[in-house]
Amino acid sequence: MRRVGRRPFLLGSLLVAACRDGSIERPPKPSFDAGASDALPGLVPFEGGPIYEVPRCVDRNPGARLRALTGLFNARPHAPTLYSFTTAEQVAGLRRGDPVFSKATNDAGHRGYLFDELDARANRNPPDPVAKLLTGPRFELGRFGWPFLAGSRISPEKYGDEILAFRFKAEAIFVDVGRRARYWCFDGAGAEVKTEVAMAAPERIAAFFFFNDSNMQYGTGGPDFRCRVPPVLPLLYREFYLGNPGMLAEWSLGTQAILDRLDAEIADLRSLANDLDCTRGRVGSTCEGVVATWASGGRTRADSFIASTAFASWFGSIGITGAEIARLADDLETLRFVPNPYIVTA
Repeated sequence: MRRVGRRPFLLGSLLVAACRDGSIERPPKPSFDAGASDALPGLVPFEGGPIYEVPRCVDRNPGARLRALTGLFNARPHAPTLYSFTTAEQVAGLRRGDPVFSKATNDAGHRGYLFDELDARANRNPPDPVAKLLTGPRFELGRFGWPFLAGSRISPEKYGDEILAFRFKAEAIFVDVGRRARYWCFDGAGAEVKTEVAMAAPERIAAFFFFNDSNMQYGTGGPDFRCRVPPVLPLLYREFYLGNPGMLAEWSLGTQAILDRLDAEIADLRSLANDLDCTRGRVGSTCEGVVATWASGGRTRADSFIASTAFASWFGSIGITGAEIARLADDLETLRFVPNPYIVTA
């Protein structure tokens, strides 16, 4: 995926440790049940009622588990493989030998909100040294990705119907670009990497993890928070930005492994959709509830599905139903292909 701007969209559309400012301070492990006190590191309350206000769908097979859509939690946002959608035209170029990272902006010249945020930090007084590094020429060319195909397929922007897969070298470092100019750095297993280690070895930085919370409101004294509600639904999302081909162990397209992953996610979606009784409820009942599930992962199949998505705004304030999850599975079905592997290894 390219560096692109993110735009609000309507519900009907189908649709990383920190290099913290000079210190290495681990936030409490996030958990979010109703009334939890440590929902997300650094969150403060916004006055209002409980967040789970809309009834949730009932799972008629509560003991079942999802095989592929296992969720990504903000506290440990590492993933062994990231996927990126692209166009058939770009795939043809890649098969001819084009570099896998070749764009710095979208066609309109925008780098994306992640880089708007990093640029603002890099240009403040005094400058943010981590942001200076991340916005520099070393990571200028890149691509956005996500660990779940279904999770980024619900994006309001369409990147294409071809799938790229990326695996990273064992020494790779990931940077979680936290809100309030905080950072955490971690390795491929999710273990913390100290600030000074990451800053001293920028060639090991493989990707950034970013949570756009610009449409959230925070109060002053507890774990509660609220999503803003502008004329259209607030756009809250998470993403990985890959900007260092030197930390790729392998990238591929057209492989049986990608097809198997696609089929596994389709099976998860169909299983969940078939077993949900949404006559008196919704999946992802509130925007706040979705963000809370991102932090903790929850305990149910519906929670695992939510934790696998990149966009909270798809759920809006009333959630989605099993029928909409089935339509997402239908959309993924259209992406199935006859394997024609193209694999580039380090």
